[in-house]
Amino acid sequence: MPARRQSFFSLIVPTSIHNRPKPLNDEALPPIAIGLLSFNRRDEVLVTLEALERIDYPRSKVRIVVVDNASSDGTAQAVRERFGGDVEVLALEENAGAVARNRLILHAPEPYVFMFDEDCEPESPRTLRDAVEFLEANRYFGAVCFRSVNLYSQALEFGNMGVFARRRLRSGAYEGMFVLGAGMCFRSSAIQRTRGYDERMFFGGEEYALGLELLYHDIPVALDPCFTLIHRHAVRAIAAVRVLEADTRNNIWCAFKFFPFPLAVVVASVHTLRRLATAALRRREGGVRAVLRGLREGVGGLPGVMSTRTTIPVGRIARHNRWFFQMFYALRMRRSLPHGY
Repeated sequence: MPARRQSFFSLIVPTSIHNRPKPLNDEALPPIAIGLLSFNRRDEVLVTLEALERIDYPRSKVRIVVVDNASSDGTAQAVRERFGGDVEVLALEENAGAVARNRLILHAPEPYVFMFDEDCEPESPRTLRDAVEFLEANRYFGAVCFRSVNLYSQALEFGNMGVFARRRLRSGAYEGMFVLGAGMCFRSSAIQRTRGYDERMFFGGEEYALGLELLYHDIPVALDPCFTLIHRHAVRAIAAVRVLEADTRNNIWCAFKFFPFPLAVVVASVHTLRRLATAALRRREGGVRAVLRGLREGVGGLPGVMSTRTTIPVGRIARHNRWFFQMFYALRMRRSLPHGY
């Protein structure tokens, strides 16, 4: 009998990610931790916790933790009163911003740790179970990124992220540079090899930085359209101009921390110039000044960044060429598409 011919797909994709997830019974499912990042959104936290009570996962294998960023609206007390010992509250004494997620993801003993924002919940009770089954079947991946759908508009936030994937898998999932702070599932053994979210980045560009950190450690990330979050889109806690300023600064730091020279200079320059041009064309109040402040802070902080420089090999960046080149023509993949695209 002639040897079976291998497909081109099987030659370029590791065998370990050909696996389609198989349903696991409750006994076979591993323990998980679920974290909610919170800052002064007590009511949103309570709504999400009620949704998490309905997930299809053995309750004895679920640990839910609210990482509270020193909220002043009584979030911690409200959670304790409503849920008692069923939900842990990690109440920080100071607001650590987005990087407070590290307090859970870098220390969780469970094999898998989910991290959500307080105004996001799984689309269905099976979503988290499906994500765990995917990672159990595909040991190649160290993390899964969720899609985000706006509750009110039913639009797919951030657009079709698959367009800048490294490759599409037989199952319909993608491998690529996917990090969404609002919804991730990490394999603990993978994320705990890293430094997690950069502690210098209170907010703004922290997802970009974590994506590069994962790439530096060669940890593949999957995006499966079946794993979706419903985003209730709570009111922004930080003014838009402050986000623009921090985003400009942090993108400069990311470029010089992770990209080899002279690529670092090119990436930082293009990011900054695009933000400056966009702020000017849109005539956003205070936008140009915010970018210039971010530029000044970014350049001023480079000595500290350079002391912790971890350069990603060019070949590893080249694997994600679609993602890399889209950085030069798209500030953010925040287009909205009809749900189900």
